Amino acid sequence: GPITFWDAVRVSALSALSAAFIATSTSAQGLTPLSLTDDPQVYQSINPYLSAWRDPSAKLSAGDALQSLADFEPLTTRYMAFGLTRDRIWVHWSARNDSTTRQRWRVDMKRQYMEELDLYQIEDGKPVLLLSHRQGDAFSQREIPSRFLQKDVIIAPGETAQFLLGYRSTTSTFLKVAMGTSDAVSEVHTSEQAIDFAMNGALGTMIFFALLMIPVIGWRLGWAFALYILAGIFYVAVADSYAMRALWPNSPWLSEPMNLSAVLMMAMTGVHFPRVLFGLKNSAPKLDLLLGGYAALAGVCALLTPILFTQRWFMVPAYLITPIATVLVVATGIFAIRRKMVGARIYIFGALLVFSSFAYAVLAHFWPGRFDLDNTLDYGHFTLFTECIAFATVILLRLMALRDERDGAMHIEIAVTLEKLALNDRLLASQREYSQARDLADLRGQRLSELSHDIRQPLGALRIAMSKLRGLNDDQSGQIDAAFDYLASIANDQSGKSGSGPDG
Repeated sequence: GPITFWDAVRVSALSALSAAFIATSTSAQGLTPLSLTDDPQVYQSINPYLSAWRDPSAKLSAGDALQSLADFEPLTTRYMAFGLTRDRIWVHWSARNDSTTRQRWRVDMKRQYMEELDLYQIEDGKPVLLLSHRQGDAFSQREIPSRFLQKDVIIAPGETAQFLLGYRSTTSTFLKVAMGTSDAVSEVHTSEQAIDFAMNGALGTMIFFALLMIPVIGWRLGWAFALYILAGIFYVAVADSYAMRALWPNSPWLSEPMNLSAVLMMAMTGVHFPRVLFGLKNSAPKLDLLLGGYAALAGVCALLTPILFTQRWFMVPAYLITPIATVLVVATGIFAIRRKMVGARIYIFGALLVFSSFAYAVLAHFWPGRFDLDNTLDYGHFTLFTECIAFATVILLRLMALRDERDGAMHIEIAVTLEKLALNDRLLASQREYSQARDLADLRGQRLSELSHDIRQPLGALRIAMSKLRGLNDDQSGQIDAAFDYLASIANDQSGKSGSGPDG
């Protein structure tokens, strides 16, 4: 039938009672509304103003949650995170427009995607759906084209708006929610994006440096370093949802398995890099075989993750591969230090940085709400950048060491060459002296031969003359014959010596 005056009164009374109940519940919890002022750059977290409740069945509706508002409890931790759970988390808060004009405010839910998320505004004691998100929703379906989940609401001056948020996540219940003007929200994310692009640009420069140094450091080391940096850039692009928006905008659910794949790629390239850097194939073949096998395992798991992401038997060991790889990288650095390899200390500094980022992530997940999980990615990004600088320094140190070894080898080779040249000079000098002595001996032998010939000629004539005088005086003839015989023997002896040469 037609609505009577008393029907309207009853509806108004029930709405007033419901609103009073909600206000009383909120007041009883001691929660004050978030104040939105005239400041165009206002951007505030809702953490101090919220209360939360967990639905273990994950089946209750927003209306059911609203009826249980008295069971909501203020947040006791610094951040909104409730650990790894299948419960649906319900969050309630209120915001008051303390500005002088009716304004549009943006609710910034700083998650790229989630298994399910529903945002309601409570009007007349009833939840009105503002935003509904599911992990499989395409990026093009978002009302605001941001890599984060966002929704604009209009609040009149002096009005207090109440909100109810229900969400569930398979990976983490960590969620940052803030409210502010659209300009302030955009500026916050633009600043974050500028930092990401600057660091990724610096990492890209290191890739260029590695490839440029290939003629000097070798293609194996150059590509090993470049691929490690590339895996790190891909990990940041996936974790910050740049890859989701650019590569798979219609399949946001793919970001979760690709995030693990990117981490496994970093594990693979990170374990392979020290093998080439320290030349473990020659210096430590067993360790090289261990690292090579583990790198192959990480690479295979990275390829299989998008296919087997829903299989628990695969996911548990896959998640363990990266921390074990980090331990292996640190152990390799310790081994290099014990072997006194060039750059080992700087290398282990970079390896420990990466280990600390994983340790921070483990702490953040084991003690939910006490650590900022956003900082996990930021810290990982920073440690990756610092680690790459450390590794680049190690490459330069090893390059300088190789240059010193080459210079030392060249100095030794030059010294040996100079010694050979000196020996050749001495040999040539000896040959010259031998040649000069032979020439002198030949000249002297020739002169003696000539002298012997000159002696023989008059001896023959003298013998003939003496034979005619023989008998005049026998004694004197014998003495003259003996003198001639002596002279002839000398001539013959000198002639024989002159014919023998210097070697005779």
